[in-house]
Amino acid sequence: MNSRIISAIEKQFKAYKAVADEALLQLEEEGLLCNFDGTGNSIGVLVKHISGNMKSRFSDFLTTDGEKIWRDKPGEFVNEIPSKAAVLRVWEEAWHALFSTLELLTDADLEKHVFLKGKEITVANAILRQLTHYSYHIGQIVYAAKLIKKSEWKPVT
Repeated sequence: MNSRIISAIEKQFKAYKAVADEALLQLEEEGLLCNFDGTGNSIGVLVKHISGNMKSRFSDFLTTDGEKIWRDKPGEFVNEIPSKAAVLRVWEEAWHALFSTLELLTDADLEKHVFLKGKEITVANAILRQLTHYSYHIGQIVYAAKLIKKSEWKPVT
């Protein structure tokens, strides 16, 4: 079956990932931990949050609630990272979970229902909800990276 809609969704996720990847590659470890005013989230925290959310939402996507009991959401917001390599590894694992799930879906699956925090929603709504969530945080990552790099910033596409 031709999954044109799923393919279009996957293409959009890949475009957002590419933008974030370009921004992350420009940063050193210190940049990942930079928190400008002490009240916001560093880029490292945003990456941990997106990754934790993505793994939770897209693991066993059609069969279990998207908010997994094993997710450590409070830990995602602790501003510490073991290394840039470790952060990027978690980032890639999360995207792998998302793309592996999308590969299994067909356009017909979009009308099915899944659960998120105990509430039933359509697969289409669940996916679009995550697409907007990740794009919001990727925008934060790019903006913060630009502020950190200043004149050394290379625009991302």
